[in-house]
Amino acid sequence: MKSIVIKISNPFLKLVRDNLRALILSAINDKKGKLYNRRKNLLFNEKGVKILVSDLGPQDLALYEELGEEWWELERRLRRSILLCPLCNSTRKNMVYNPKEDAWFCVECNSRFP
Repeated sequence: MKSIVIKISNPFLKLVRDNLRALILSAINDKKGKLYNRRKNLLFNEKGVKILVSDLGPQDLALYEELGEEWWELERRLRRSILLCPLCNSTRKNMVYNPKEDAWFCVECNSRFP
């Protein structure tokens, strides 16, 4: 498969693209934050004392692992998306799909690949 370049040069369209990416990233980060907080809260008992993961009951441990996997699934999808470059984290640059890496990179970072 060939590389796909999404290049926007019109300033208005760049603004729309950047704002849309920011909006989607904000929603994803909100979801990741909620997952993180739910997971973190499992590590405190009713009295607010921190407990070890190894001390969690079977149901809480399963939920803890499920929340962690859900967080990482969002992170993996984000890193492969056109929303940001996984190398420089830029959200405001033109992107190139790299089929060898199965991910989107900004034009500058993609030029590092052979």
